[in-house]
Amino acid sequence: MQHQRLKQQQQALMQQALLQQQSLYHPGILAPPQIEPIPSGNLPPGFVPSTCRSVYVGNIHTQVTEPLLQEVFASTGPVEGCKLVRKEK
Repeated sequence: MQHQRLKQQQQALMQQALLQQQSLYHPGILAPPQIEPIPSGNLPPGFVPSTCRSVYVGNIHTQVTEPLLQEVFASTGPVEGCKLVRKEK
């Protein structure tokens, strides 16, 4: 019962984040999602979402800056820090 409730909460958070992301979409800077997110993902049994502290996001456009990235994520809650890592070409 609690596991199902946790899944419902995760799905609601994902839907809310998607709606907020769509409102922040700026052509040429933030690309639209290419696949639908899987709310349950590959989470291990007993996973507690409130303990999450890090998020990795790939395929970031070259014009995206750390302040912009932090602003996008801050729309969903407090951001402790933001680090943008670019590959050398």
